[in-house]
Amino acid sequence: MDIVEILKKREEYKNKVKEDLRKVLGNTKAEINIEGDEIRIFMLINKDVEVIEGNINNLEEVKDKIKRAIANNISKVKDVKDKDIEIKLHALLRKYPAYAKYIERIIEYEEENKDKEYFSMGWSPHVIGANGWEIYQMYTYGIVKLVYDSGRMKGYLLIDRDKTKEAFKKVKEELKIS
Repeated sequence: MDIVEILKKREEYKNKVKEDLRKVLGNTKAEINIEGDEIRIFMLINKDVEVIEGNINNLEEVKDKIKRAIANNISKVKDVKDKDIEIKLHALLRKYPAYAKYIERIIEYEEENKDKEYFSMGWSPHVIGANGWEIYQMYTYGIVKLVYDSGRMKGYLLIDRDKTKEAFKKVKEELKIS
């Protein structure tokens, strides 16, 4: 292989790495620079610039740094509902790891009851053993939505059950929550 082919391969690999990192960044505005084996990412989060540095040979660590930076700032971001469900869950469970049991119960409850007549009215906090504040946190982070409010009772549902179920497994594993 001559030097031109090696450089082409290196450039293709850099582009693949950038594409991988863009998936993790989601809608976050960022500039990705790769020089040699060093990666430097400038992320615009909540009008602040966050700089992530890492090595191309340890891509998973760089991805984790990105998720942590977004998670640490997500509660301050006004358009939190537009963020990726995995990032929202990551942010919520990093701050409140005990909420994993509620997410699990919600997923189970919705799966078991999705075909019932009054399912569209949602579930109330006591059904999953949570209080209003805990549900409010999940609502604020964009995990659940209010679907019914009679004044006496509020009904909630996951914003996207299938995506939440998939993301929950991933985030639970990443954060080592049992």
